[in-house]
Amino acid sequence: MRHWFPANILARTLLFLLVVSGVTGGVFIAFASSVIANYSYRQTQGRLNELIDTVERTASIACYLNDQPLAAEVAQGLMKNSEVASVVIYDIGKAELANFSRPGHFLESGISEIAPIHRLILSPFSPDKVVGELVLVPNPLKITQRIDLDVGFVRNLLIFELVVLGGVVLVMVSFFVIRPIGQVSDNLHAMDACAGDTLASPRGHQDDEIGRLVDDVNALAKQLVSALHEEQNLRLQHEAGEKKYLAIFDNAKAGICLLDSNSRIVSCNPAFIQMIGMDVALTAEPNATFLNALCCRDPNSIGKALARCQDQRVTVTEEIELPRPDSSSVWLHLSLTPIRQGLVQCIINDITELTLAKQAAENANRAKSEFLTNMSHELRTPLNAIIGFAQLLEMGGLSPLINEQKLAVGHIITSSRHLLILINEILDLACIENQKLNLYTDKVALVPLLEEVVLLLRPTATARNVTIIPSYQSEMAIYADMLRVRQVILNLLSNAIKYNREGGSVGLSCEVSGDFVRITVADTGLGIAEGRYTEIFQPFQRLGAETTSVEGTGIGLVVSKRLVEAMGGSIGFDSVMGVGSRFWVNLPKAAVNDRSAGIATKAAMDLSDISGRVIYIDDCLINIKVMLHIFRKLPGVELLTANTAECGLELICQESPDLVLMDINLPEMSGLEALHLLKANPGTALIPVVAVSAAAMPKTIDEGLKAGFLAYLTKPFDVPNLLELVIDILKKNK
Repeated sequence: MRHWFPANILARTLLFLLVVSGVTGGVFIAFASSVIANYSYRQTQGRLNELIDTVERTASIACYLNDQPLAAEVAQGLMKNSEVASVVIYDIGKAELANFSRPGHFLESGISEIAPIHRLILSPFSPDKVVGELVLVPNPLKITQRIDLDVGFVRNLLIFELVVLGGVVLVMVSFFVIRPIGQVSDNLHAMDACAGDTLASPRGHQDDEIGRLVDDVNALAKQLVSALHEEQNLRLQHEAGEKKYLAIFDNAKAGICLLDSNSRIVSCNPAFIQMIGMDVALTAEPNATFLNALCCRDPNSIGKALARCQDQRVTVTEEIELPRPDSSSVWLHLSLTPIRQGLVQCIINDITELTLAKQAAENANRAKSEFLTNMSHELRTPLNAIIGFAQLLEMGGLSPLINEQKLAVGHIITSSRHLLILINEILDLACIENQKLNLYTDKVALVPLLEEVVLLLRPTATARNVTIIPSYQSEMAIYADMLRVRQVILNLLSNAIKYNREGGSVGLSCEVSGDFVRITVADTGLGIAEGRYTEIFQPFQRLGAETTSVEGTGIGLVVSKRLVEAMGGSIGFDSVMGVGSRFWVNLPKAAVNDRSAGIATKAAMDLSDISGRVIYIDDCLINIKVMLHIFRKLPGVELLTANTAECGLELICQESPDLVLMDINLPEMSGLEALHLLKANPGTALIPVVAVSAAAMPKTIDEGLKAGFLAYLTKPFDVPNLLELVIDILKKNK
């Protein structure tokens, strides 16, 4: 602000009044002077016209008689008035009868020109006849003096009024503005806002602008105090946080370091130095970079991770192997986080134990898988003989059986199949847990599949006096793995039959629900207690049924749930104690058309016209005996056997069979190797080869089918299914 400008309100108000008064007063005086001058001039003209009116009669006679002395007397009489500057009287012919004037009046007044008064003189005897003219010039000096007097009076009056008004304004400003503001200022200096003091409004100003200003100051003071307290708290929190961070930084088990934009170490904690085995003095060197400090086996990966973290401003994690002087290795987990421009925070955790434990777990998992595979193979091989011979006995293929023997054989088959189901479910659960389950999703006609499952389980239901009540539409299709869907429905329907009451019923239905098809199995059993709902899909949980005579493994529902979810569906249930349970499966819906694949009802096999030559290769003598007994059902088919792949290949080249049945796990040369040799030989490449193996892992089956096996039968196989497959292949060859 300019140094000449007043520093207080009163002086500023006075200066403002002076400036405003000077400007407005000058303008008003100039305007008033002009108005007063015009008014005075008109007043003078009025008086002079009245003066002329008094002598007009005499002037009329003088002009009428052309009497110069009388005209001169009239003019002299007019000149006696000081406001008259000159008088001229003319006759009708414009000749002067009288002419009188005041010398030098124009120079004295400073006025160069003033309008004269012209009055026509009429005849005293004829008012319509002009006999002369009187010209009177007003005295400008007298007019100016009168105007100056009038203007001066008005100017003085205006100045007086402005002075009085300015004084009143100054007094009011001083009393109503400056004084209360001064009080507010004094109170403000004496106020301690931090102690809770507030500013009081001056008396009489609680509701005006000053009062509102005081209220605003109090509100602002309150906000400032609050902000100060908050800032103080934040500062204390920041200091505490910084101390806590430094304590964590120094005492953390994880290694922590800060890196600049050139990957140089700005700071690091003791754990970092201990983890990487770096000398403390080296961290203070200007060229101590992060990559030089680590000395890992793959520095390029660390460089790329740092570049990505700095360029993309994202957190990047990396696992590295750090060699030790004693030839051991340390595994570290790095987390690189950009904290601000140019700085990256690196947190290092020693995951050596975790990595070793993970490797040990993976090795144990592989060992478990190998054990399950071997166990499956070793159990399936004797089961193949047990079920095979039992089915032959049941079919009367060896010798006729009496009723007790048939019942015993039935128990053998049932128990063997129960054991086979247990083996399959354990293998399925292991595959699911290892995420190695292979699914072959395709369009599946649902109704024929349900009819087949009902057909398979109806004897079991009849034996337990349970009625199966199917209810579904004639056409419906889903996207799923047909074998796995069959397995799930078999499990649900089998459970509904096993855990039902005597004389109960099982409902099987399916319906479309949005983009899914819902398959529902409802029973009339005892139901499930609500408190045990969470145990339903837990492995080896039978909810107390393990103490009953009902057979079960406790993993069927677990496998079913995992299978359904793997196929993009869901499974659920509800139950009422004493009424029964209802399980449902939702699977993706597929469009139904005339060419939908289905499961046809098996027709009775006509074995009389079946002929051909089949070679069976297996290293287990008991399996060969089972197969020989099975093929007695096909009198027109010649079965040749071999116990090694080498013997089998030689026999195939000699006999040119119509079909080869071959085990996978053979001594010396495996079944897969033998298959490759057959496919590579033009003379045997077209011979259909079917795998018959106890290796039932999905991966092994998939590899076998991809290698070129026409079909893959797992031991123990179902005799009717084996016969049907052999008959179909031999018929096609013919």
